[in-house]
Amino acid sequence: MASRPPAPVHVTNNILEANVLQTFECTPSDLYDCMWDSMQWLTWLAEHHVIHNNTDCVSCHQPVSLIGRAESPDGCSWNCGHWSSRTSILTGSFFAHCILSTQKIVTMLWLHEIKCKHVMFQNIES
Repeated sequence: MASRPPAPVHVTNNILEANVLQTFECTPSDLYDCMWDSMQWLTWLAEHHVIHNNTDCVSCHQPVSLIGRAESPDGCSWNCGHWSSRTSILTGSFFAHCILSTQKIVTMLWLHEIKCKHVMFQNIES
């Protein structure tokens, strides 16, 4: 009987370097397109250093595995096989204590930015 392949310990193998991030340009529609696939969105967040790409268990200090979890806002969490402990994939990020998904938070930030630009533009015209 074949065993199940091990769970990954990284979100992605393509972490962008600081010099690439400094010159990075992205439109809201570019981000919005990758939001519809949960793993693609988490990969984008990890590549751009918004969330951690990997982490260690706080108890045994060994690398933890990335597992799918339907009850998690973003569909995944870190899991330690030794201690059977789970940690949010958002731990240590801007999103750490949020109960909404990162997609919803980013969408709300865009809407807020659009509203602010609209109000600022109206003030310039008057």
